[in-house]
Amino acid sequence: MRKTYWLMVVASVQASTVVAGIRLHTVPDSVPIAYGANPIFDSVGALYVEESPGVYSRGSGVLFDPDWALVRAHQVVGNNGFGGGIESMLFFTGADIANYSHRIEADIDDVIFHPLWEPGTHPNQGWDVALVKLAEPILDIVVAELYSGPTLPADTQVEIAGYGMYGDGLSGAVGADFLRRAGANLIDGTGVGLIDPQFYRSNFDPPGLFSRALPNELHAAPGDSGGGGFAVVDGRWQLVSHIDSVFGSGDLTRYLNDTIHHDVSTISDWAYASIPEPLTISLLVLGAFAARCKRRRPV
Repeated sequence: MRKTYWLMVVASVQASTVVAGIRLHTVPDSVPIAYGANPIFDSVGALYVEESPGVYSRGSGVLFDPDWALVRAHQVVGNNGFGGGIESMLFFTGADIANYSHRIEADIDDVIFHPLWEPGTHPNQGWDVALVKLAEPILDIVVAELYSGPTLPADTQVEIAGYGMYGDGLSGAVGADFLRRAGANLIDGTGVGLIDPQFYRSNFDPPGLFSRALPNELHAAPGDSGGGGFAVVDGRWQLVSHIDSVFGSGDLTRYLNDTIHHDVSTISDWAYASIPEPLTISLLVLGAFAARCKRRRPV
């Protein structure tokens, strides 16, 4: 089985693809679980990829259109880097996907990779982004608005959500279930060194007297790239970042390591330009219907 879990070691520095869900050790797991059920995160779903018959890997994705989800490219690479050999994909929505609100097949033949995606690229580098088309639209969920403004400054608070492994900053990741967890973290800056500049860095701070840790601080952990980072911009909740990887040393799911999330403003124009405009499709359908009615009109 090819696992969608990458590990890079460079002079004791590591990076790995991820899931959001590691909380402060002083906070019970019920807190990120409850916050994960907030409607802010309804557009965040779970993506199951059948890599070989009956064998699935799980990640996350964010609905930004009723027909399309934003995912990380490494989730859907298949055996050739561009989706080859994938058996099927399923997209689930709901705070508890064991009791999902939607279970929809995704079209394995209609995955759009970012034009600068290079298979085999290490986490936190390059353009590890793709769009997955659903077999049918999801019409009863408010889709995420992709942020297209300037890069956000340091100390901006971002609310992040995803599915997968959970734990706390002392124990690290200890397990996985079917729940969406959510919390917050501060942007500490953009990429430096081994981290490309189109990525934000958010350090997982331990609690303490002079700590920068937020009360509901959340960190990423192996298992779920593709989760969403949201912030209020111009009075509206917008998807400002897309969870990519974790970076640091030792157990990457413990304190003092970084969550790496993609600055959505660097990919929003490409994402919207890559999919059909719903209005255009509606006009085409209406036009075809009108033409058909005209042809059938009695003389």
